[in-house]
Amino acid sequence: MVHEIIRGKNHDDFVLCSPRAPQECLDFRGLYFKATMNGNMVAYEFTIQKDAYLSAHENFVANFSTTVINTTMSICPQNQVLTEFEMGHVLSTGGPHYRRQFRTEPLDLDTFKIARAALGSVVPDSQPLENDELLSECVWAYSFTRIPGQMWLRGVAGKGADGRIAINKSLGHVFSKGYLADSSGAAVDGKVRPHIEAILESPLDEIVPYQYHLEGFLDKLEQLKKLPLWVAHYDLNELNVLIDDDCHVTGLVDWELSAPLPFGVGFGRIHSIVGEYTGGEFWMPDEFEIAERGFWNELFSGLPADTRSMLDRHIDLVQDAVILGTLLDCFFLENGKVGFNQVTVKALPKFLTYRMPFVRGTEAPYRD
Repeated sequence: MVHEIIRGKNHDDFVLCSPRAPQECLDFRGLYFKATMNGNMVAYEFTIQKDAYLSAHENFVANFSTTVINTTMSICPQNQVLTEFEMGHVLSTGGPHYRRQFRTEPLDLDTFKIARAALGSVVPDSQPLENDELLSECVWAYSFTRIPGQMWLRGVAGKGADGRIAINKSLGHVFSKGYLADSSGAAVDGKVRPHIEAILESPLDEIVPYQYHLEGFLDKLEQLKKLPLWVAHYDLNELNVLIDDDCHVTGLVDWELSAPLPFGVGFGRIHSIVGEYTGGEFWMPDEFEIAERGFWNELFSGLPADTRSMLDRHIDLVQDAVILGTLLDCFFLENGKVGFNQVTVKALPKFLTYRMPFVRGTEAPYRD
């Protein structure tokens, strides 16, 4: 995933920041809202399709923009960007304590509610908003509590190694509260198994070197059901984690596509939340291992005693779950179609040698 900036051809002040890899976004297009100097709100359309102008051939752009602007309940500060968003969803101001999201498809709020019930106020409370005018345009509206803090990407600027370490420790503590059930049978059969099978059936050449690993995990799924069911975030990254000035996690947002998973599977991104990608390459900063051990120590230290005892007895199974999570994150399944992250695929041979601190002891995180 990348944080890209796209400047509009006809609007110098149009800057789109999106945590997306453009090569993975077909027909990428949407709307951009901004408050003008006089307090009015305007909407621009955007697309990466060459020579395509949405307003010239899609009435939906104008209708949707007008509906959203008319429905917004508070005024954006002067000349401040309200939000940038893909056509699939849009955030607007909704007063000092709430944010609104307008979508062109319904949103399943169950994952938000499940995560909030377990993790608490770091997950925004979510409610559907009934609006006949919006529904007539096939737009669904939702309200979310506004969570204090800045995006990790921005809030950690200037904090150096201490910032990375503090955030990872805080993340471990937050997810230590993610217990949902003693076992994961339904999640394995309903989520994990279909995902692995879809990858194995995919014609993507990038999958071939990892077929053996994936087939081996199919044989281990009955064992994985023994692991407790845990809250998992589908897209845990620097844009979906909010932090305060002390680099403590204040919020986890964007739970769309998330679902509870066996403990460990949801932590398959340990590599990228502790390390980072630079120039398309995985990079381990000097503080990598301190931050990585901090994450796992805080996670396990915060577990209920009986859960911690069970996981300690099955730590090799947890290790397998983390590696499986890395594979499933690399070869993701969305809308029934398998895709892959090119940067992660490049680093995958290294990632598959990863061992948790409780397994490797004093040795390095990755084998040479």
